[in-house]
Amino acid sequence: MSQEFDLQVLNGILLGDATLMKLENEKRNSRLQIILNEKNLDLIEYLENYFNKNSIKTSKGMIKTRLNKTHYWLGTTTNEFFTVLRKRWYPNNKKIIPKNLKITPKTLAFWFMCDGGSYWITKYKDSKSEIRISTEGYEDNDIDFLIYLLKQQLNIKARKMRSKKYQIIHIGASIDVYRFLRIVEPYIIPSFRYKLKFPILTQYRNKLQVITVRSVS
Repeated sequence: MSQEFDLQVLNGILLGDATLMKLENEKRNSRLQIILNEKNLDLIEYLENYFNKNSIKTSKGMIKTRLNKTHYWLGTTTNEFFTVLRKRWYPNNKKIIPKNLKITPKTLAFWFMCDGGSYWITKYKDSKSEIRISTEGYEDNDIDFLIYLLKQQLNIKARKMRSKKYQIIHIGASIDVYRFLRIVEPYIIPSFRYKLKFPILTQYRNKLQVITVRSVS
């Protein structure tokens, strides 16, 4: 494996749809798998290249759901590195947020592509949007910790909000929505760019000068 393995991408997809799987034979190492909608095949291809570049072999395929929808999956071979990661993310065989997690702009972008979206608020006629990030499967304390990390590491204010049966992370203030989208924009893969619904921020014009955006690496 490359010594320059980019954990930013891996942490982003693990926050979202990716799973570190423990095989029945506990003497074997763990592997990673992710399943995505057919519209997002370019992310599957990006991740395939990402893993192969780091000497991790992958396989991929197509599955049909009970509603006849098409999804694509990508899986890696077993690897000691994934076994170490699984102990951090699944200490008691249940997914948690590792206490040493760093949410970089790139990590945030891949989490957003997997589990987030921005939505127009109808009454504002496409001038105000909000961000929602699914956190289904996480305990309340993990969601609180993610909200803390967003504020401490990226200066983005968020809150918990109930959506149907589950809690989600909600970002509603226009300046925070704008900051979030500007931070992730350089890393968003083409099929996910529809998620970038920028609010109009005439009232925040002076504050926009302090929003920094990292270039794509």
